[in-house]
Amino acid sequence: MKLVCVVFGLMLVVSCGGHSTGMDVAAEIVLCASAGGEWRQFPNSCADACGVTDETICASVITDGCDCGENKCWDGEKCQDE
Repeated sequence: MKLVCVVFGLMLVVSCGGHSTGMDVAAEIVLCASAGGEWRQFPNSCADACGVTDETICASVITDGCDCGENKCWDGEKCQDE
């Protein structure tokens, strides 16, 4: 129940932020939580995305994304093994 309250609260904050994609981000936060991940800020644009290699160039910009934990990555819809 606590997770539902937290997710609902995040959805309200995101949707009230004035961003045109607020509902998309809110939906992604819900998907992340339901996949066992944690929505947080990353220090670069790659976040915890699947397919990132040592050769991938990531912009140095704070990026919100789903942190799936060790040896897992976010494919945009779910956490999966790297």
